[in-house]
Amino acid sequence: GWRVRANAYDSKSELGADTEFTKVDGEVTVAQSFGEHTFNLYWRAGDKVGSKPLPTYAQFQLGGFLNLSGYSAGQFTGGNFQYGRFMYYRRILKGGILDGVYGGFSLEAGKVANSLVPGNSEATQKSASVFTGADTPLGPVYFGYGHSDQGNNSIYFVLGRIFQ
Repeated sequence: GWRVRANAYDSKSELGADTEFTKVDGEVTVAQSFGEHTFNLYWRAGDKVGSKPLPTYAQFQLGGFLNLSGYSAGQFTGGNFQYGRFMYYRRILKGGILDGVYGGFSLEAGKVANSLVPGNSEATQKSASVFTGADTPLGPVYFGYGHSDQGNNSIYFVLGRIFQ
């Protein structure tokens, strides 16, 4: 299947905002399963509209599990971004108390420009992850390991939904 999503946010002082700005972002997901095997391509991007800079709280972030997995959550923050991911996962266990258990990996690349933190790299960052996930009565649970092309490593344990 596939999904396309677009968002626009316009902050106006006439409506009570302290700071005026406009930003847009969007994403495209394409997934295809072959039996127990699933391939997923994902791309998203965002930018400000006009000349007004984005306030700190409205800037875009990359970093974290399946969002440049080799880096800390929100490690890259800035005024615009692009991100892409190829992911493969396979069901490795069915039924029982766990609705399904999956294992997989991701290959990821992203770039944040107009960085909030002076000196942060605005070059394309690359990461990869390996993970397991399970559907549980409490919601989805993930355990993963991320590694970046810069040598950063991260370990993740996530309970709940991870996708935007």
